[in-house]
Amino acid sequence: MKQALLPYGVEVIAAADTVTARAGLPLVVDTMRALGLAGIIEDEVSIRQRARGRDEVQMIEALVVLMASGGECIDDINVLRADQGLCRLLDRTLPSADALRRFLYAFHDEALIVQAQALLDAEHPSTLVVPLTTQLVDAAEPLRIRIRASGSLKKDSDALIDQVRAIDNRRLVQGPLSRLQPPQLDVVAHALGEVLELPGE
Repeated sequence: MKQALLPYGVEVIAAADTVTARAGLPLVVDTMRALGLAGIIEDEVSIRQRARGRDEVQMIEALVVLMASGGECIDDINVLRADQGLCRLLDRTLPSADALRRFLYAFHDEALIVQAQALLDAEHPSTLVVPLTTQLVDAAEPLRIRIRASGSLKKDSDALIDQVRAIDNRRLVQGPLSRLQPPQLDVVAHALGEVLELPGE
């Protein structure tokens, strides 16, 4: 048979546990590669902090396979991981749900932690944060407080005081990028007090 854009091969396997009803999913990955998306991902996406482990291409391919299979949540990847026939066709195992979550969480913007240290020390499951953005708006206090670049925080950022929120600690996959000095912490605390109308502000 003539090979087209997506090369293929025929292999006869006797073992029943390598039979899959999802044989079309590897074609999705083959199409991505034929279109050169792997090279684009390598050039444009940089998330990994260490050389070992799955790279960005493998993680994004896994997410695309998950969506193409009709997955409704990250945990559905476990169904695909258990499909030995699918993994054989892909020529690799798929990442775990936790690994995919960590990968996706790494795309979130930096945030300023404003939670009491006692709760952090007690391993409370969530943390209060103020999101940061590099889309700067001047003279927007108390809704925005300027945080100057320092440490691993590479760009000046605005702390979005009116968007304080609690996030799952599993989303805190990097950092701290920098630590604010007491005078700047006081400015943030005062802004929070104004926006939240806390007593004494």
